[in-house]
Parts: sequence; structure tokens; C-alpha cells
Amino acid sequence: MRALLPAVSLLLGACSALPVRDAADARSAAELTAWDLRAAILASGEQSGRGTLRWAQRGEQFEISVSGPFGVGATRLQGTLEGVTVTRGEHQYFSADPAQDLARAVGAPVPLDRLTQWIRGLDGVRAGGAMPSSWRWAQWQVNVAERARVGEYLLPVEMQMVSPGQSLSLQRMRWVIPADGEG
Repeated sequence: MRALLPAVSLLLGACSALPVRDAADARSAAELTAWDLRAAILASGEQSGRGTLRWAQRGEQFEISVSGPFGVGATRLQGTLEGVTVTRGEHQYFSADPAQDLARAVGAPVPLDRLTQWIRGLDGVRAGGAMPSSWRWAQWQVNVAERARVGEYLLPVEMQMVSPGQSLSLQRMRWVIPADGEG
């Protein structure tokens, strides 16, 4: 679980009809550059455990905290895709290659540059803010099980990211969008 916490914090089933609640006139999630997110995490496979995710994004800057039950194994990451400061308990270090650190922790290469797309329910490939329910990238399969209207946006409230040997589920995703939704 300890090795998984940083991986899950930077992250992230079968294809089926995608339940959507109140989608009328929703703005594209691709326009969203600032958010606060809380979610329950369930990891199974090479790394297993349950935890809580808190993700604050403001433009390119993020602060992500992940912890197990009762705060066990708490990890906080602050920074950008170019580098993060990782804090675990009393220990703190800077990583200039967070994608490599994440791949080592998860046991599979992770497309770090796509995670902010995935968390918003976007595959990062389709133009026009398309909202697919499922997509593949390298060895990852991403499934958005449900979306809900949050402010002006239609965002995932439950999703799963699966690679060989590892499954990460985000459940009960609770979004708070700043007034302008921009960082």
C-alpha cells in the first residue's frame, strides 16, 4: 500500500452504457483547469489497499494527498509534471522524474501527462471535448462508470484504471469547482 499511495495520487471493467445525470448544457470538462477532488480509492493487484484521495489542481500546479485508513501511509505531492515534492511522514524529497517514480510504484508505465485528462473523464485524444466511457492507452484500460453534473461541467463520479497486474478504482468522487473553473 505504501508504494501504491504516490501512484494512486497521481492517477488513476467492461464497456457498457454510461449512466449520466443531468447532462443538458454542460460545459466541456476539457475547459476545466482548476478543481478540488476527494475520492475513495480501491487498489487491487500487485499493489492492494484502500485509501482516500485529495487532489487540488490550479492550472499546471497540483497538490495531491493520499492516505490509507485512519491516515496511515499518508503521502503528499506538490508541483507540476516537470517535478514534484513528495512528503511521506517526516521525509520529504524532490523528484524531477515523477513519471518514472510513479511507474516504479505502480509496476507499470503510467502516462503522467494524461492523468489530468483521465481524471476529468477525457481520453486526451478526441477533439471537441468528447466524453468517452472507455478508452485504451498503451497497457491501460480506463473506464468511466458514471458522470454527474458539477456546476457547469459533466465529470466522473466513479471510474477505474486497469493495467496488467494492477487495478485502481476511484469511487464517490466529490468535486468542488472554483467559481471560474480556471487556475
